[in-house]
Amino acid sequence: MQTRLFPISDMAQQFAEACVMKNMPQIQNMLCDQGVYEIQNEELEIEEVGKEAFMEWFFPIMIQQLYLPFYLDQCNGCMKGKPVIIFLDGKFPRSRWKLGDMHKSGLMIEEKDNKIVKIMFCYSFCETTNSWK
Repeated sequence: MQTRLFPISDMAQQFAEACVMKNMPQIQNMLCDQGVYEIQNEELEIEEVGKEAFMEWFFPIMIQQLYLPFYLDQCNGCMKGKPVIIFLDGKFPRSRWKLGDMHKSGLMIEEKDNKIVKIMFCYSFCETTNSWK
């Protein structure tokens, strides 16, 4: 486990807070129209989609959460240093694809020109311990 590599951007904090408040217009405004966003399809496989498909997947599962605590970390894997939002201690929004799948996941945020251009699931963090069982 490492400490943070860089200061975490305000964009990740603002996105997380908009999710907690279930503010769909603000979330939509933060996402780039040409961005690429990961979702979990009906077979629980990860796939990349555009903004509209991401919102169609994300918003219904987000509004079902009565309580959506989060903390911020950074990617320690393929996008080293990028901000990661970890909701519900890594249990949201990704569904577990098998019974023994206990590791945490977060949403890695990539931004450009004050817009979120990419959201990916992240499993390797600088400060948060993740158990791979």
